[in-house]
Amino acid sequence: MRSSGSGIEKSPIGALMRASPIAQIDASLRGRRASPLQDLTVLITGAGRGIGRATALACAGAGGRVIALSRTRSDLDSLVADALGVTETVVP
Repeated sequence: MRSSGSGIEKSPIGALMRASPIAQIDASLRGRRASPLQDLTVLITGAGRGIGRATALACAGAGGRVIALSRTRSDLDSLVADALGVTETVVP
């Protein structure tokens, strides 16, 4: 009888996935960082609205330093106010 797992870990595809350079980098980063973006700086254009805004908030919440660009100052001011809910430090 097969176990309840998928068995991909023991298959040739699973072996390739474990040997890939991306998997190796991912494994090395997992031990070093408390969060995925800690110590990284992310530049986001269009951060005032929509997908750019959501991405900026997600990156800030994941520990990244976010440089946000927008067409209007009022959108950035609103982003800063919302970012205070997901991160401790915001520099306008």
